Amino acid sequence: MVRIRDEGTPMPYVEWTPALETGVAEIDDQHKMLFKLINDLHSAAEETPKDTDAVTDAMYGLSDYVAEHFGDEEALMAERNYPGLAAHHDMHQRLIAQTLHFMTQFVNGDGVSLGELTEFLGNWLKGHIVEQDCKFVATLKD
Repeated sequence: MVRIRDEGTPMPYVEWTPALETGVAEIDDQHKMLFKLINDLHSAAEETPKDTDAVTDAMYGLSDYVAEHFGDEEALMAERNYPGLAAHHDMHQRLIAQTLHFMTQFVNGDGVSLGELTEFLGNWLKGHIVEQDCKFVATLKD
């Protein structure tokens, strides 16, 4: 189901808000793209009839971009000798593993709920930005 704003435009499934800004343009732009890709996956999953190719393309587009973003973020952390890099990397790897598990279930026709996947990803990303990425970015300003 597509949610509609008061002015009649579709409302994103997960919405970027200024409260999620880290203050580092490159990271914020990448986070915004992750929100867009999660919304694209959600939209593809909500289509009736479901276009399996569109869902699969959205999943792979999201997973490719997640890997790129995590690599960029971790490179910035390494460049700044961030002491929490190893723990942050582990969080990223756990998310990648959970997402791949969902994707494998979907591709194998195991009845995975794409709604659960997009909800999980949106919630994870919001929490991760606020609890982890903002903490790292604060060390850049020292």
